[in-house]
Amino acid sequence: MKVDELLKSLENAKIDERYEITEYHDEKHKIAEYILQKFGDKLYDEESYFYIITTSGEVYDLDTYEDLLEENENISKPYIFIANLWEDYDPLLYHYPFIGKRDLLLNVYLEKHFYYIDLYADLKYIAIIIHFSSLNQAVMEVADIETIANNTDLTKLIQILLSEDESEARDDYYYEEDDEVEKINEIEEQFETHRLFGKYNLRKAEEIIKKYYSEKDRSLVDDVELIKYAYNHIFQPYRLVYNPNTKQFIPA
Repeated sequence: MKVDELLKSLENAKIDERYEITEYHDEKHKIAEYILQKFGDKLYDEESYFYIITTSGEVYDLDTYEDLLEENENISKPYIFIANLWEDYDPLLYHYPFIGKRDLLLNVYLEKHFYYIDLYADLKYIAIIIHFSSLNQAVMEVADIETIANNTDLTKLIQILLSEDESEARDDYYYEEDDEVEKINEIEEQFETHRLFGKYNLRKAEEIIKKYYSEKDRSLVDDVELIKYAYNHIFQPYRLVYNPNTKQFIPA
């Protein structure tokens, strides 16, 4: 089976009973396995890179891919965005990578729905891989970009702030780059302050998580459980934790 056919087949993959997971999670589970197989030792180069896997199964680092887009818009479209990162231990990044790297998440969404609307139309998944050398562990979470956007109201936020007239203005001679930056900053601010975790927004959730894990503040246990529940509902990630040296998976 060709790689592009393999990728498309994941959309309707049957449940692997060995993992006892739902069909929806199974789709992302197979994407996670595909990434590990596709990248092999490249994942352990100890340098942080962003990658694109296209619908035809080609792998590019992001800078190379965007250079190719400028030269040839007919190259295969992005299907999976991958961040392969090396970080010092941080409880937020370890337990909730999509909160810790929410700026990256927002940027990827803007790539798809603002900067490269047609070229990124097929982009479906985002995978964040974070290596923690001090723990000898790596964490991977895979999520569906549109699921996250819908559950965070990011889709609606983009539509409100980038109205049809404003979008058309990007092609206008008098459209100022500063206007675009201002709009993006407004999107970022509203995304940050939107209450996604009960009464807490992303900034407050980050504060609670760091205080709970770093200061061992047990008074926050109920708040952390609320955030954990909401996180899994909103981002619906498939999560893997593994030892980079032995390539063995660790129960998450």
